[in-house]
Amino acid sequence: KRLARTGVTTDIVTIPPGIDVFDLELPDPEKVEKVWNQINPDSLPLILYFTSPLTVRGTDTLLKAFAQVRETIPAKLIFLSRMDYPELEKEITLLKYLAVQKRVTDSIEFITHALSPEEVKEYLSAADVVCLPFKLVLSDVPISILEAMALGKPVVSTDIAGISTMIGDGGRTTSQNNANSLAETIKFILNEPKECVKMSEAGKTLMKSYPLWDATSERFRALIDQMG
Repeated sequence: KRLARTGVTTDIVTIPPGIDVFDLELPDPEKVEKVWNQINPDSLPLILYFTSPLTVRGTDTLLKAFAQVRETIPAKLIFLSRMDYPELEKEITLLKYLAVQKRVTDSIEFITHALSPEEVKEYLSAADVVCLPFKLVLSDVPISILEAMALGKPVVSTDIAGISTMIGDGGRTTSQNNANSLAETIKFILNEPKECVKMSEAGKTLMKSYPLWDATSERFRALIDQMG
């Protein structure tokens, strides 16, 4: 859309990223229940963030929003963020400091050790809602959103980099770096179970028809052949 607005007159071809068959496979329910009991023994509404703890991904905004959510809804927030390099310790330290400031340390857990892809899916499947409130999208497309929707998780994110189009009816988007709006959106999803189910089903349906990486590769190959 931005290209078109600049006056580009040639055909614009869009090729979405793909997903793996693995992303569509649901984990063992017993293993998901085990994770649930481990991280959420009080059976509270569970909000989960995963991938890097960098604040440019909105982790600090999410923590501030969660503090507002917890004022009216007993809930728990999980940060699933492995430490890919030592500098990320500063980000975790900042988030823990914010948690102390907001008095929500008893409702937040940071899981920073490496997990297998299967274990990540178990944690995702245990969550009620996955929240990925990007301030800035560092990659071309946040694949994490697709992975969450493939598991039927309602996704809350931000209206940047085409994310609203990606999510469709599989979740909600808010303006970036807006803790108040994010909090209200999370509360809406947690308070409206019927809407939550609709988002879950919409996300799963979208992902079932979403192109796999093989199909994406073929589209690239066809485009290159056409140009040659």
